[in-house]
Amino acid sequence: MRRELKEGAVIVTDSHFPRHADELLALIEEWHAKSPPQVIFLGDVCEFLSAYIPYSVTYNQRLIDAINKLSKQTNVIYLEGNHDFLIAPLFPYVDVISLPNQPVSFYYGENKTAALLHGDRFENA
Repeated sequence: MRRELKEGAVIVTDSHFPRHADELLALIEEWHAKSPPQVIFLGDVCEFLSAYIPYSVTYNQRLIDAINKLSKQTNVIYLEGNHDFLIAPLFPYVDVISLPNQPVSFYYGENKTAALLHGDRFENA
């Protein structure tokens, strides 16, 4: 799949929700009012999240709801990290990319490409 890195895209990485929860949720709320063309979550957005661990879903529900609401307004891509994985079932309108499928190439400008990945992907390489 060919992915575009849109001009004005916003990238969020390693926020480890609920650390700075109020700030992150306020920022996403601002984006609900005035959406950037694209939001890319680059892993470890949550301290721990997996769709198959019910407590982790409950613990992060406010963020899950905010991201799902945003994904109905703008292009949202979520590259899983080592703290947030197996999350695709939680985000029906988000392009979720698992850690093994990273890095991901994005094109932008005139024939330029950027590779994005969560930093822990090659930690032991």
